[in-house]
Amino acid sequence: MKVLITGCAGFIGMHVAQRLLAREGYRVALAKDGLEALEKLAEELPAVVLSDIEMPRMDGFDLVRNLRADARLRGLPVIMIT
Repeated sequence: MKVLITGCAGFIGMHVAQRLLAREGYRVALAKDGLEALEKLAEELPAVVLSDIEMPRMDGFDLVRNLRADARLRGLPVIMIT
């Protein structure tokens, strides 16, 4: 199962979550902000997105708005973490 974690480089929780999920066998992709997350989502759909709220270029709220506006992505589960 693949998980996409989105958060700025200084978001320590992103790296902790990455290690914990990888240790449990999940494939983890990282995106530094909402725009990069959308680029990664165009390539492959994960089972879930973990997203920080405060990010440069596109924050977590705008990311979710974009996901819900896209028919392919609107059902994708998103967990907001901050």
